[in-house]
Amino acid sequence: MAYTLAQLRPGDYESDFTAQLDALYQEISSRPGFSYDPGSDAAYQSYALQYARQGRAAMADTLGQTAHLTGGYGSSYAQSAAQQSYQRSMDGLTDRAAALYDRARENYDREGEQERSRYNLLKQRESSSRSAYDRELSAWEAENQRLWQRYDSLRQQD
Repeated sequence: MAYTLAQLRPGDYESDFTAQLDALYQEISSRPGFSYDPGSDAAYQSYALQYARQGRAAMADTLGQTAHLTGGYGSSYAQSAAQQSYQRSMDGLTDRAAALYDRARENYDREGEQERSRYNLLKQRESSSRSAYDRELSAWEAENQRLWQRYDSLRQQD
């Protein structure tokens, strides 16, 4: 079976990656901004309970020590010292919350980088596929040109 040169021409380029690229681009572009809510973070809730428990224990210990020093009588000093003990424990929770925020932000940023990396990898594969098609089309065009020149040369010799 003989083929004409026109029949051997590569068809129009069709990307295998367009749908994937579009979907991934949509996912990246519609990604919500970063937010952190300690109230919904199980780790924060666990630390909050732990630090509150430690704070109450420190407060009770301070009240007990000051009551011992005053012969069992309560005082405004005892209350103030106990409150300060509690606050020192709760300051640890503030530091822990900052670390949890930082970790959540790093995770958010890393996920975004992974999405962009996947997109770039697909884009590279698309580019490689397109380049292969362009080389195939260029080879066909060069062969077409070579055959036209040969035809023209033979026609002129006739």
